[in-house]
Amino acid sequence: MVTISSIQYRDDFLQVLCDTGEAFRIPYGVSGMFQLEAGKVVDHLEYQQLKEESDRFTCRRKAYDYLAVRNRSARELEIALSRKGFSKDIIREVLFDLEERGYVNDYQYAIQFIRNKRRAKTVGDNLLRAELQKRGVDRKLITKAIRKSEKEQPSLDDIYNIALKKALRVKTKKNPYGKVVQYLGQRGFEFDEIQKIMRRLKSDGLLDNDSQDSY
Repeated sequence: MVTISSIQYRDDFLQVLCDTGEAFRIPYGVSGMFQLEAGKVVDHLEYQQLKEESDRFTCRRKAYDYLAVRNRSARELEIALSRKGFSKDIIREVLFDLEERGYVNDYQYAIQFIRNKRRAKTVGDNLLRAELQKRGVDRKLITKAIRKSEKEQPSLDDIYNIALKKALRVKTKKNPYGKVVQYLGQRGFEFDEIQKIMRRLKSDGLLDNDSQDSY
């Protein structure tokens, strides 16, 4: 059995201190169901209920803290919360509530991620897909977000400019053609886009035919 030592009133929750040294955070909205007071002996069932309500409240607050720093996918948030020791059931419940309220939205997250990435550097769709998948975003949502952002896709001139810079850096090294191809592939561009850029580099005299033996 556990005895409540004291109750402290905070802005939006009660802090219930127990003789075991534990402290539970109980939101005011549900505190009335427990009839909490100092000196009350709490049985096992009520103890578990207090712990669950406290974990739920703390998990939700921690989730808000994470989201205040930056937007996150549901999977990213799930991983971060699990590292704090919250149970899968509590995390699932909190995430569902946040999604219902619009605080977590993987589709909007994907759109913003794509825009931010493209503002930072010239990248292709394959790279965006791979990075969003790592963050747990559903493939269908990724495809939808990429289509939504089609107007912001880099032009062939944009791709050519970064390929040109790479070609100038590696032109005296072994297999410069292959190095530029690999660079564009790592940037996430499609095979046909890379082919067009490489043909243009060759026609501009920046890469000769002898340098493409490994492509």
